[in-house]
Amino acid sequence: MQTLFITTPDMFVFPVCWNTYKDLLRRALVEDSSKTDTPVSKNLKRQRERYYEMVRSRNEIFDDKKINPLGMRNARNALHSRMIDVFVFLFIL
Repeated sequence: MQTLFITTPDMFVFPVCWNTYKDLLRRALVEDSSKTDTPVSKNLKRQRERYYEMVRSRNEIFDDKKINPLGMRNARNALHSRMIDVFVFLFIL
């Protein structure tokens, strides 16, 4: 499953199920169960962490409960603000 996540993280963008499975996915995809401490395993873990954050951001952008965290009057403005935040996050990666 970790290999699938590294190769196609977009398959894990599914906002309807995100809140239910996000903790389980984090444990399965990011937290490393192996005891190896090689440079390759560290790099893969770091890459999985980055992808998880990207997937988390993309899933949460459509979460109705989090769409207006700043108390904006217009839900559209709040959504637009969150989209800009995700774009900036992806640009930094």
